[in-house]
Amino acid sequence: MIISLLAIIQNVFSTKKDSLFFALKSEKNQNNIVDIYNKLSKEYKSLNPDSSLFYIKKAYNLSVKLKYVKGEADASYNYGTFYKRNSNIDSSLFWFENAFVKQSAYKDTIEISRALSAIGSIYSEKSDYTNAIKYFKKSLSFRKLTNDKKGIGIILFNIGNAYYSVKNYKIALENVTKAIDIFTEIDYKSGLASCLNFIGILYADWGNNDLALKSFTDALKIEENKVTQIDLYNNIGNVYVNLQNFDTAFSKYSKAYLLSKEDENLSKQAESLKNLGLVSIDMGNNVQSNQYLKNALLISEKIQSKELEASILSSFGYSLLFQQQCKNSLSYLLKSQEIANEYNLQDLTSKNYIFISEAYTCIGEGAKAKEYYKKHDEAQNQNNKELNDLSIKYETEKQDKEIQLLNKQKQLGEEQLKTKTAESKTQRIIIFAAFFFILIFIISIILIARQYRQKRKANELLASQNKQIVQQNEEITLQRDKLTEQKIEIEASINYALRIQRAVLPIENDSAEHMLGEYFLIFKPKYIVAGDFFWTTQITTMGHATLLIVAVADCTGHGVPGAFMSMLGVSFLNEIVRKSDVTQANQVLNHLRLYIIDTLKQKGISGEQKDGMDMSLCVINVKTLELQFAGANNPLYIIRNSNLKVLEQGNKLSEIQNLKVFDNIEEIKGDKMPVSIYEKMNDFTNHIVNLKTGDRIYMFSDGFADQFGGVKGKKFMYKPFKRLIAETSNLPIKEQGNHLEKVLSEWTEHKDINTGTSYEQTDDITVFGLELMNGKYIT
Repeated sequence: MIISLLAIIQNVFSTKKDSLFFALKSEKNQNNIVDIYNKLSKEYKSLNPDSSLFYIKKAYNLSVKLKYVKGEADASYNYGTFYKRNSNIDSSLFWFENAFVKQSAYKDTIEISRALSAIGSIYSEKSDYTNAIKYFKKSLSFRKLTNDKKGIGIILFNIGNAYYSVKNYKIALENVTKAIDIFTEIDYKSGLASCLNFIGILYADWGNNDLALKSFTDALKIEENKVTQIDLYNNIGNVYVNLQNFDTAFSKYSKAYLLSKEDENLSKQAESLKNLGLVSIDMGNNVQSNQYLKNALLISEKIQSKELEASILSSFGYSLLFQQQCKNSLSYLLKSQEIANEYNLQDLTSKNYIFISEAYTCIGEGAKAKEYYKKHDEAQNQNNKELNDLSIKYETEKQDKEIQLLNKQKQLGEEQLKTKTAESKTQRIIIFAAFFFILIFIISIILIARQYRQKRKANELLASQNKQIVQQNEEITLQRDKLTEQKIEIEASINYALRIQRAVLPIENDSAEHMLGEYFLIFKPKYIVAGDFFWTTQITTMGHATLLIVAVADCTGHGVPGAFMSMLGVSFLNEIVRKSDVTQANQVLNHLRLYIIDTLKQKGISGEQKDGMDMSLCVINVKTLELQFAGANNPLYIIRNSNLKVLEQGNKLSEIQNLKVFDNIEEIKGDKMPVSIYEKMNDFTNHIVNLKTGDRIYMFSDGFADQFGGVKGKKFMYKPFKRLIAETSNLPIKEQGNHLEKVLSEWTEHKDINTGTSYEQTDDITVFGLELMNGKYIT
């Protein structure tokens, strides 16, 4: 009968999702459908995160449509949990706060407390313990209105942890002690394991490694929660480091890292990698240590955990100091201390001070080394005093509780002895023996049945797994072959697209040079095809050239998506100028905007894709040299011939002359709106400028100015770009273009401090320069 009952219970759990799907098919009430979606999202939470997110979205969207507040609150909370598991802390906080607002509307005390506690946990991960304590206490005030003792105990433990992080040991221990009393009363083993872990950390802080190791090991025996298991393995590793047993410590840290990978917990991965990096130093493997710490630092920056980032920076600094890389070590340590100061991380501060002192000693700055050693001494004395006081208080309270328990047991024994009847000793023995044999018999039956079922399930599982492995290997091989074929086809398609784009774009077109003079064009796609494009055409009357129209545009995106937009732009410009005879610069952009909005079906509604382009467009009368300019977010630079100083070969402009040329660059700014639908839809401005022979104009996208590089790995920026054009304006126009390309190449050849390689191109790059020369007209 017992075996049948166990089988029924297991079957209920295995069919829970099926029963939800069955209920979904027959349910007519829309609010109940929202509740089922929310339940399905929880069922898939660990098994299939993508499916979980799918049902969260369905629950949220339907509840908003129905104005079903409870369903919206539950979906918001599930969103928060999903983003927390995926280490998107800011999004998680947003959804938990939204859940709290909605839950407050229908006054569910348990759910309000749960949302407040979740918000507190997010602030803890962000190392904002002031807000974490605030929200945990609010959560506790609501939870105390219920009979949920387990929930109250968990919140008390979280409050204790937060107070421990800000070094308020007294209040931390008071809250954790209350949690222990509650968990003992309700026999909540996972909660007791977390408390034992906390007590073990205190013992380790007090230097009592044996008691610390016992607390951590006892906790591990009863803990089933994977996150707490990870903490315990890391803490056990820390004790073994204190005991100089580095091989065992490395083994425990590795176990913690593997568990954190299984749980997809980035925060715990970073902490475990940090510990592996530190113990690798003790084991004499510096290269391995640096790699572990570098990976840990990347994860901490990704999940925006400032306390963890500060701790890893400190560990990295210590590792580099150990390797005699003193200046690099000091840089990491000072960054760590900057975060520690901001978030009041006092334990880390004490450790950093001694490392910083040693780093300054290493580079020969004795005064600063002495200053930081003094700071360390003061911080350490304060820490030791607080920990000693806490140790005495904890041991005293522990002894008092043991004495009280013994007294109660003694009193109870005396009372029972007084109230004992004259029951027969033989009868008690018979009853006890009968109960004992019955108990042994039942236990034996349960164990035998369980072993049989486990063995049968293991055999079935092995057979199923073997079959799945064979199928998966076949599928992987097939998918690999398909991916290889798809890659070849995609590359061929993109190269074919490049040939089409090259044919359409006038990249090698000499019409501008034949009509007005010399020019240069820098055109560098980020990928094979580009989202930038350069376009030019000429308008002739009676066989004589009258207008030259030139445009430089930066479309949304780059690569294939950007190339599609550029092809649309070129096609529409040809339609507007050549077929519709629109030749006024601002009207060309006005017409082009209408074409883009109509073709892309843009409505201007929230959440719509913002596709479009930024553009500079010039219309030049080749007879009068009158220039019309219209710009969408992009400007036009003009350098007058009167401002150019042409020198003999080998000479350079003086600094004063360069400044003068820089100041005399005329910049005509474009309108602050793109060629697409936008909140501001005024006509583009038509600027008219009279040019002379020898004047130069420059049009460009944002790619050059936004390119990362240089010694510090920063953007080139517009002001240096403008100065570069000014400084090279004395060169012939084509040489000026070559020089700009050389500067760009040198800028990106600097090594990235993170990857050690040259900087990749950030965006598509287009720069066009034109010098107006007399006697170059087509007739």
